[in-house]
Amino acid sequence: MAGACQRLGQGGLPHPTRFEVETAAAFLWFYEENCDIALVEVGMGGAEDATNLIQKPLVSVLTSISRDHTKFLGNTLTEIAGAKAGIIKEGCPVVAMEQKSEAMAVICKKCEESRAPLVLAGKTDDRLMNISLGLAGEFQAENAACVLQVLELLKKNYPKICRKTVREGLKKVRWPGRYEQIYASPDVYLDGAHNEDAVLKLHASVNRSFPNRRIIYIMGVLADKEYDRMIHTMFREGDRVYTVTPPNPRALSATELAKQLQKEKIDAIPCENPRDAVSYALEAADEQDVILAFGSLYYLSGVRTAFRELLGEYEVHGSIIT
Repeated sequence: MAGACQRLGQGGLPHPTRFEVETAAAFLWFYEENCDIALVEVGMGGAEDATNLIQKPLVSVLTSISRDHTKFLGNTLTEIAGAKAGIIKEGCPVVAMEQKSEAMAVICKKCEESRAPLVLAGKTDDRLMNISLGLAGEFQAENAACVLQVLELLKKNYPKICRKTVREGLKKVRWPGRYEQIYASPDVYLDGAHNEDAVLKLHASVNRSFPNRRIIYIMGVLADKEYDRMIHTMFREGDRVYTVTPPNPRALSATELAKQLQKEKIDAIPCENPRDAVSYALEAADEQDVILAFGSLYYLSGVRTAFRELLGEYEVHGSIIT
C-alpha cells in the first residue's frame, strides 16, 4: 500500500488521505477474500467520497440526512442532500428513510434523473412487530425498517435471506457506541451522537427510557461540529456534565466545551482525560442514576477502557420493539 501511494506521488498526483488509503485497503481485502457482498459505509457526503467509485451497487441506502460536515457539504439541507444523493447510480435501486421535505425532494429528483427505483422505509413497518433488536434506542426502529427494505431487494439474488435469518441477524447485531449499555447499577451508556439530529434522537431515547431518573453526562466533541445546537438539544439548566478532549487534531478542548456549557447554566467540569471523567461521574452517581457518555466516537473507547479498569468486566445487550 505504501508503494502504491509513492507511485501516485511520482506520477504527479497528490498523496491519498488516510481515509482513501483505508478505502483502497478495504476493497483489496474484499477482492482477496472473494466476498459475496460488502456493506460499504460512505465516509462523508457521497458524491465526492472515496467509496463512491462503485458504479453498479446492488442497492444504494440513504439513512437520516441532517446538518453535518457543513464546511464540506453545504450549509443547507438541500445542499447536503445533494451531496448524499451522489451515491445514487443509473438504474440501481435506492432505499431511503423518510426525510425532511427539502432532502426528500432532492432524493426523488435524483432518482428520477437516474431512473433508479426508490423505496421508502418507515419505522411503522408492520414487519417490525415483535422483532427483538440487539441494539437499544427507539431510533433503531427506523434503521431496522431500512434494513428490512434492503434485504427484501437482495432476496432476489440471495435466496438464503429468509425471515428466520433476518430475525436472528437483527437480534444478534452489535454496534459499539450506539446507545450501548456497558454497565448496570448505575446504568452506563455510550453513544456516538455527534450532530444535532443524532443528539435529538438520543435525547428522545433517554427521555423515554429514563423519565424519572437523573442523568450524569460525559461529553466530548470536535470543534467543527455544531456543538452549540447539540447543547441546546440535549441539556437542561442544572445538568451535570464532565467534559473530555477527544484524541483528534480537530477536537474542541474540554475547557472550551465546559465554558460553552456553563454559559447555558449547565454544571460542567472539564477533565484531563476520560478516566478522570469516568471517576468523577461514578463518584457523583448512585445506583439509581444513569451515566451517559456521548459525542465524538474518537474518545468513547477511552471511556469504555476507563469503566473496565474501574469496575471490571460487564456486558448488557438487547431491546425489543413492540
